[in-house]
Amino acid sequence: MGSISSYKPQLVTLDSDTPLEEIVNAIKRDGGCIVRNLISVQSLAKVKAEAQAALDADVPTTGTFFPQETRRTYSLINASPTFSTDIVTNKTIVDIAKSFVTSTHSYWSGKRRTAVSDPQVSATGALVLGPGSKPQDFHRDDHVWHQGPRKAVTEYADGRDAQLSVLIAATKATEENGATRIIPKSHLWDDEREPKWEDGVAFAEMEPGSGFFFLGSTYHAGGENTTKDEFRHLYAIGYIRGYLRQEENQYLAVDQEVAKKLPHEVQDIMGYSVSAPFCGWVKYDQPYKMLRGETLGPRDLY
Repeated sequence: MGSISSYKPQLVTLDSDTPLEEIVNAIKRDGGCIVRNLISVQSLAKVKAEAQAALDADVPTTGTFFPQETRRTYSLINASPTFSTDIVTNKTIVDIAKSFVTSTHSYWSGKRRTAVSDPQVSATGALVLGPGSKPQDFHRDDHVWHQGPRKAVTEYADGRDAQLSVLIAATKATEENGATRIIPKSHLWDDEREPKWEDGVAFAEMEPGSGFFFLGSTYHAGGENTTKDEFRHLYAIGYIRGYLRQEENQYLAVDQEVAKKLPHEVQDIMGYSVSAPFCGWVKYDQPYKMLRGETLGPRDLY
């Protein structure tokens, strides 16, 4: 892992009512930032209660990516209705995601057309880091989609990333109990440079209800929990470009009987909608019609 650098950069922390442009610019500059006061204490309590059974059923992994002391639940939309309505589709969160992973494409098909593909949820989960948990290796989230090859740049360019990741603090996250580690500005690196402690590591320390937003190209890692009795709870969401395959297949991970009862905006962001112009259709029609018992096309998806 290398020796810990004495240089410890700080992540920018902004309030949820900060203008969207300022939040987006902070992420573009540093690769990530913290936004305070996103989710209410009441909503966090509901999510925790709804997800507890799934967390209790989790068993340690046999691999090394998640420490043995970590408990997690995937498919958090399936476990917690409140997570889907109060967090996944939270307006501030979605607006930030749209700023990075909305795709606009113009093309000819009889006439000049423009298609706007909105973000979709790639994966969700609850991550509970227990005492004694060791740190993860630094990694980028977007290797799932074979991103690259990327060249090193000095300034961020729109369209460079395929994913925006969000971690919501359900409990206080501190350096001592395993706050996520990030190497600021590593989103500007090429694909060959190895992430090291000497590059300067910041800690995403947060109060409950805050969110840590970071790009798929930003090197980060789960922290080390050196406490004796503190458990760090985070809720994770990955938003990806609408035309990409999801990391966690939402159509199978969330039971259809659960999906049918979700608000239409939650169904859409899970991927039960066509990514314009026509990626993800069923019988050349909108897949959400299957959930709603409506007659499927075919129809003109333009």
